Amino acid sequence: PFAASIELIHTYSLIHDDLPSMDNDDYRRGKPSSHKVFGEELAILAGDGLGTFAYEIMVEKGLKVTSKENVLKIVREVSHASGPWGMVGGQAADILVAKKRIKVEDKREMVKFIHTHKTQKLIAVCPTIGGILGHCNSDELHHLKSYGEKIGLAFQIMDDVLDAGKEENTLTFPKVYGIENSKQIARKLVEEGKEQLTMWGEKARELSDIADLIVERSS
Repeated sequence: PFAASIELIHTYSLIHDDLPSMDNDDYRRGKPSSHKVFGEELAILAGDGLGTFAYEIMVEKGLKVTSKENVLKIVREVSHASGPWGMVGGQAADILVAKKRIKVEDKREMVKFIHTHKTQKLIAVCPTIGGILGHCNSDELHHLKSYGEKIGLAFQIMDDVLDAGKEENTLTFPKVYGIENSKQIARKLVEEGKEQLTMWGEKARELSDIADLIVERSS
């Protein structure tokens, strides 16, 4: 139920992200965007519905697989990662910069803020949820969250690298650091992320492989 809830939140964010008032994308994963098929009104409501339904699933279905204490911890973590202190806040900053509504004094700090909030935090909460469900101690949770933060930022950097030249006013790592330097930063983050998994050895092989895929992907 918690994995499904993250998918719902992610999907809602993509539906809203594609809207004309946001990124104005007509296609998502090779198919017409939600607002192109169903209209803007229903696309907005679909996103709203998915975002709120996610929490219903976490509570109703989550209580059947774990304790009330764990459900509350997870709801708190997901809320923080997806709300104004996370994904929504990062997206807001992204828009303000792209539309030149705020003055950017330090582009490096701003692009890091945008990406650590709009992308990194939602990715980082996923291994954190796994750690909570797996009864990890505070030290283990710290390492899992750090792993997620490292690969989450690397994912967005590689996204920017693959889309280099397509953005207009959006602030990206390639625009600030250049394409090759951005690739190097992403690779370093992935290696640092994998280092957070050493205490689990082979048990963390799949998480390590996921980290590698981030810098190896071509789309």
